[in-house]
Amino acid sequence: MQRAELVRKSIDIITENQDSGGAYVASPGFREYRFSWLRDGSFIGHAMLLWEREGSTRAFLQWAARGIE
Repeated sequence: MQRAELVRKSIDIITENQDSGGAYVASPGFREYRFSWLRDGSFIGHAMLLWEREGSTRAFLQWAARGIE
């Protein structure tokens, strides 16, 4: 698989599985890990920001802020 195709597919999987409230699921293919973790989500959000998906990252940060508040 070419790098560009891998990036596109990864972004698609992340976007399709992002909760409507902004949380990123830890593992969409493993039911036991269909949770969102702040640390993992932070890495995902940073990657999405690098790939110019600011809306996705913003939604995650807002989800995290609501949880912390």
